[in-house]
Amino acid sequence: MSVSATAPVPAKAAILSQPKQTYANQTWTSCDGTQSQTNMYGYRRCVTYQIEDAGGHAIFENFTVNESVSVVDPGNVIANLHTGNSSSNPAGQFLDELVLLGKTSTSIPSNACEIVKQSFTATGSTGPIRVNCVRYGATDVTITDVSSNPGSCVKGTTYHCN
Repeated sequence: MSVSATAPVPAKAAILSQPKQTYANQTWTSCDGTQSQTNMYGYRRCVTYQIEDAGGHAIFENFTVNESVSVVDPGNVIANLHTGNSSSNPAGQFLDELVLLGKTSTSIPSNACEIVKQSFTATGSTGPIRVNCVRYGATDVTITDVSSNPGSCVKGTTYHCN
């Protein structure tokens, strides 16, 4: 009797956590701790993803992770797009940072808006493991998983700033 096994293929990425930090004339430090800026206003979310197989089971391996971002609706602000980790940890998790910061308390207007499409791929995946439509607002960011229909993240009736 012989037993064979195949390596799990990355197919999805689930959000494990997304803590929010707000800033009011404080020092912003990136989620991975590699960058900082003093006297900032705004917010950030440190989003941790878990890479999963097609059955939704976590894959505990190191993967190379690539992120691509495109602007869907530029709105009236420019979000600070900090690219996520370029690799996962041995638990198959990677970090992404969503940030909207300014140098003054009035840098971010009350009607702030920008919408971007974000796509992640991983080593061995046959396509994106996660596609998000991300809407930056004045006080927070909304992440909508559009992996099952990536073409829906376009400027139109659902995703627009006006």
